[in-house]
Amino acid sequence: PGIDFDSPADWRDLYESAGLRDVELVTGPFNMMTPAGFIRDEGLNTFRVMATALSRAAYIRKLAWLMRRMVRTMTYLGYVVVAGERPA
Repeated sequence: PGIDFDSPADWRDLYESAGLRDVELVTGPFNMMTPAGFIRDEGLNTFRVMATALSRAAYIRKLAWLMRRMVRTMTYLGYVVVAGERPA
């Protein structure tokens, strides 16, 4: 979509150049915007979040606007968790 994200290797290089050692990465897809991912993320709070989101016409319009854009970019999104050790 015209967005240039860093690769996992770029993240590793960044942290190693900052002095961390034994840098480890975990990557994965961005699933929070799928129904199952949303429920996993919000847990029992899912119903309250959805009730609030659907409680006003303005919220529904904003949600529809957001979802149209998110669906187009979701395949490009993911996460990276970086861990490393700081030298003593």
